[in-house]
Amino acid sequence: MSNFSIEEYTQSKVEIDKVIKNCEKILPKFQLGSSQHTLLINRINALSIGLTLVEMELSHSNLKIMYSKEEIIHAIKPIESIIHKCKKAQSKFELNSKQYNRYSPLINSMLVCKTLMEEQYQSISQISNVFK
Repeated sequence: MSNFSIEEYTQSKVEIDKVIKNCEKILPKFQLGSSQHTLLINRINALSIGLTLVEMELSHSNLKIMYSKEEIIHAIKPIESIIHKCKKAQSKFELNSKQYNRYSPLINSMLVCKTLMEEQYQSISQISNVFK
């Protein structure tokens, strides 16, 4: 399984929760059915799955919530998008500058999410293969 530390999981939980709250706060500003609204809904759903997976790791729970393959695949794309956008924004600043470094916690948190989602996907695939 993943080799993240408790601190990384804790930081990820805080960052993900912060992003979810920001997305929920601006969601009403977009018209229902618009591309921006749909993007935010998809992002909130993906982040919620990521948050659940991080919380499960923090609690050392033996009970694993299983998402479907489709849910995981659908959730990975918005997480990859956040990573891509943050890295692109980060690249506009000098390495180790204040502006550059402010993206690092979010990028790291999204990488934790993506890793946990990929592990969840692998678990589902292994279980599916057993029953074939």
